[in-house]
Amino acid sequence: MTAYPESAGHAAGLVLGIDGGGSRCTAVLAEGNFAGVRELGRGHGGPANAVSAGFDRAAANVAQAVAAAFAAAARVSEPVASACLGFAGAGRFEIRDRWVAWARDRHIAHRIEVVPDGVSAFGSSGPAAWGLVVVSGTGSIVWGRNPAGDLDRCGGRGGLIGDEGSGYAIAIAGLRAAVRSADGWGPATALAEAATRRFEVAAPTDLPAALAASEMTRGRIATFAPDVVVLAEAGDAEARRIIAEAAADLGGQSLAVARRFDLHAGEYPLRLTGGLLCHAPLLSDGLVAWLTAAGHAPASVTLVPDLALAAASAAARSV
Repeated sequence: MTAYPESAGHAAGLVLGIDGGGSRCTAVLAEGNFAGVRELGRGHGGPANAVSAGFDRAAANVAQAVAAAFAAAARVSEPVASACLGFAGAGRFEIRDRWVAWARDRHIAHRIEVVPDGVSAFGSSGPAAWGLVVVSGTGSIVWGRNPAGDLDRCGGRGGLIGDEGSGYAIAIAGLRAAVRSADGWGPATALAEAATRRFEVAAPTDLPAALAASEMTRGRIATFAPDVVVLAEAGDAEARRIIAEAAADLGGQSLAVARRFDLHAGEYPLRLTGGLLCHAPLLSDGLVAWLTAAGHAPASVTLVPDLALAAASAAARSV
C-alpha cells in the first residue's frame, strides 16, 4: 500500500474502487470499513489499459468513470479516504508508478493503492486474502498469494505471445476454426456462420480482411468469445474443443503458481474473475475439473464478477 497525505483533507468513510480493463473501466464509490462496504454510485468509461490504449486515453476514460460514479451518488467529486485502483498493464512497475502519480496529482484519495488487473479480487468478501485468482476477460492472468502476503503471477503476457485462456485467445481459436472449416480442411462447425454474423461479413473467407481493419481492436475481436461459449454449450464439437483447451491453459497456469507458492490441494481458496470466466460455466467448471484431475483441487471456489466492488472492499479494509 502506498499512502499519500492530501492537504485538502478527505471524506471520512468514503472509498473508491476501480477496475480498469482492456475493454472498459468501472469505478465504484462506496462507504464502509473492514467489515464491508455499501455502494453509493457507479460509473463507466472506455479502455483503461495504458499499454494498449495509451496512458492519456486510459486516464481520460478512468476520470470519466470516476466522475460518473460521484454523479450517480449525487455527490460532488472530492478526495476519498482510500482508493484501490486495479489496472490491466499495471504489472509493469513503470505503468503502476504512473497511475500512482496520476491519482496523487488529482487528489483521488488520502490513501492510494494501484494493483495489477485481478489482484483486487483478493480483497473481495469470502475466504482469506490469499490463494489463487484466475482472470479471464479480454486478456488473462493468474495471480497467487501465500498466507505471508507474497504475490506472484503466471501468464498475462499479451495477445501476441500469451493470454492463453482469455476471451481474445478463445475468439482467435474460434475464427481459425471457422476459416479452416470454410476452406475444407477443418471439421465442420457452426463457428463459421457465427463469425460471419459477428463481424458482418458475407463469408468466412472475408474474415481476414475484416480483422485487419484499423478500427478492429483486441477487445472487438474478443467479443466473439461468448459466441464460441454458446456454441460449445449447444454441443458444437469444435467449440467444445476450444473451451476445453482454454480451461486446460488456465489450469496449467494455476498449477504453476500453486506449486511455486507451495499451495496444497484441498487447502487454498480459488477466486475466478473476469467478464468471460464469470459468465461461462463451461469454462470455469472445466478449469476446476482440470485442477481436480491434476490432483490439485482447491478448498473453495468463489466467483468475483465485480472487480470494481472488490477493489472498493480492498480500499475499505485499509481505512
